[in-house]
Amino acid sequence: MPTGFTVGIIEGETFEDFILHCARAFGACVMQRDEPGEIKPKLQKPSDYHKKKITEIESEIYTVKKMSNIHADIEAKKEFTTVVKRDAEFLEKKEIQKKQYETMLEKVKMWIPPTKDHKELKTFMIQQITDSIKFDCLGYDLNTPTAPLNGEIWKRKKLCELQRNLTYHIKEDKAEEDRINNRNVWLQELYNSIGLVPEPEADIKRSDKR
Repeated sequence: MPTGFTVGIIEGETFEDFILHCARAFGACVMQRDEPGEIKPKLQKPSDYHKKKITEIESEIYTVKKMSNIHADIEAKKEFTTVVKRDAEFLEKKEIQKKQYETMLEKVKMWIPPTKDHKELKTFMIQQITDSIKFDCLGYDLNTPTAPLNGEIWKRKKLCELQRNLTYHIKEDKAEEDRINNRNVWLQELYNSIGLVPEPEADIKRSDKR
């Protein structure tokens, strides 16, 4: 029985088509593996996700640096309100989830297995729920602030955070470009080996959602 890769041989696929078809199972073509079989691997463009983030963060750094302490104080209070609300909603959600687990746990404990061969199932069900309570609903330390920072301290903290994020995205953007370049070199060399020319880079940039 042919596989998804060998079915084309039966249909008269050429050697060049077969090797390019199989190439889509490898890392260099991983982003194109789900495309229709007749579409040959293409050279890729790096994702512009990190470049966009770099632009956004640099703009935000500029805005925060220009911000007066009075304006920063207002932003600090807004952030404090947002964090307190977010953490309260998170804990409320986890409390509801814990009650749902506990309700089901009581039902499982009250259930009488029909035979001794079903006792292991009950034990397993109890263990699953107790583990879920332990990992999903206990031990949270959100460090919710008790008061807003003053504007000057908030600015320093915000700029440090933005700089860390900027450094991260600069590093990841370089890694993305290197990764795509290495894949394109691999693919170009594959095309060279069979005397074909790869298709131009895809017209659509990948803007990954992360």
